Order: sequence, then C-alpha cells, then structure tokens
Amino acid sequence: MADFLTPVRQTYTKPNAPEEVLSLSKTSDVAKKSQGAFKGESPEEALETLRSQPGFDALLAVLKYLRRGSKHNGDFDIRRPTALNAQIIHTLVTEIVPNYWTVLQESSDGRDINILLDCLRSLPGINAAITYLKSLIREAKSRPKDLKNSHVLFNLACASSLLSNLLEGKGELVNIWNHVASVNNQAQARPLRHEFLTLFTSGKIISLAAEAGDICRQAGHLVESLWIADNKQYLSWLAHSFIHWIKKQASEDDLKICAELGARSMRLGHAGMSHSPPAKHQLTCFMARHFGSRAFPQSSSSR
Repeated sequence: MADFLTPVRQTYTKPNAPEEVLSLSKTSDVAKKSQGAFKGESPEEALETLRSQPGFDALLAVLKYLRRGSKHNGDFDIRRPTALNAQIIHTLVTEIVPNYWTVLQESSDGRDINILLDCLRSLPGINAAITYLKSLIREAKSRPKDLKNSHVLFNLACASSLLSNLLEGKGELVNIWNHVASVNNQAQARPLRHEFLTLFTSGKIISLAAEAGDICRQAGHLVESLWIADNKQYLSWLAHSFIHWIKKQASEDDLKICAELGARSMRLGHAGMSHSPPAKHQLTCFMARHFGSRAFPQSSSSR
C-alpha cells in the first residue's frame, strides 16, 4: 500500500508577484541573487541585463555604465530622447525602482541610490516617473477593494519618492534645462523646450504626488509627506532653483527661460494657501529681488 502513496512528482508554486514586491525582506533577497557579470559592451547589453532581474552587483555595474554616458560609448547618453534610451528608462522606472529602491537606499549610505537618480535626472527620466505614477493611480482607482493586498500601494510610495528625489536640490532644474538646451536639432529642440516649460508649471507634479499620497493614506499605508505634493514648498523650490540658475549662468537665454517659467508658475499660487502668505507673492518677491526688472517683461515676448 505504501507504493500507492509515493508521489510521482512534486509541484512547487512560485509566490505571486505582488507578495514579492510588498515584502521588503523578499525584495532584498531578489536584489542579492547572483547573475552573470555585466561586461559593459553596449547599451543593448545594459537593457538586457536590467530586464533579467540582475543581482545587486550587476545592477550597480549597469547603472555606473549608464551614468558614464558618452565618455566610453560614442554618441550614447541616457539623457537624450531616443528609442533605446526610452526602453532603458522605462525598465529602470517600472522594474528596477519597485524591486531595488529600498535596497539601494540602504546601501553605502545612500550613494548607490544617487547613481540610479543620476541616470534618470533628465526630461525623459522625469516624464517616465510621472507616467508610471499616473498608471499606478489609475490601477489603484480601478480596484479600491483589493488595494490593501496588492503591490500598488508599495509601488505608489516608491514612484512618489523617486519623483521627489529626482527634483530635490536647487541645481536640478538648470541641469535638466542644460540637457534640453544641448539638443542642436531645432525640430527636436522646440518641442522639448515647450515640454520643459509645461512640465514644471502645469501643476501636474503637485497634483499627482498629492493624489498618490492620499490614496496610500486612505488605504492605511503610511507614507511620508513629500514636498512636491505641497504648493508652497514646490514654489519655494522653483524660486530657489531660479536664484541658483541665474547666479550660475546669467546669459540672456537663461534669463528668458527663467522669466517664462516664473510667469507661468504664478498660476500655481492660488490653491490651498489660505493660512500662509500666498505662494504667488513669495515667488514674485524672489524673482524681483534676485532677477531684477528685466525678468518679467521678457516673459511676454518669449511666448
């Protein structure tokens, strides 16, 4: 009879992906799995490695390769808007960030997370983070009853933190603009300039970050309050970014783009400011004090 009880085979069930993502300990285990060494031969190899759930050392090797950019790879620069770069950035934002964000933050006193951020501090990188955040918000709204047991809340927190970290620092705005301004092709440069102006003055960043935070908190998932979700803090960041920009490089072109950004940003100062001086007034004072009378008159002519 014992022969009849001997199993012919054993079947192992792989845990569901949401469970792996929600568990920080499991995420750490995934990130530390050993994979084949990254040789750094091409951007295509970098993309393939990122898609194959790399081990931690392989991931760092890829990120350092991407950050080096054109020094060793001809015309390759992760910050340029190309089809291959879009695939790499999409993979970094939607696959690497959810699975490795916590591990990168905890390793090397935060130095490793900065390598990832350097790869994404560009117009394509920030747009990819915003697109991913929007998709997660849509997913969360589509199934509110199952939200507490899904991967969406964890990914929302990671994506929001990513966007906040990408913009944090008064020098990031001018750095992103410099990438846009370096495009020599006028057919490409014109829409990129418009995209840059719209991105930082439309209120999209503030509203998406605030909505993501509200969804997490309503579902009982505690998340830190992010400065990009607050009108006043966001406008203060813009003002300090303008000051740093003009002090660093005060060309006429830079004054014009700052003036237009400042003029458009005034629309962001109307909501949610009833208990403090209007953000619009704060930004106006910053602009007038540090840019002088030249700034705002030029904004009308640059439109």
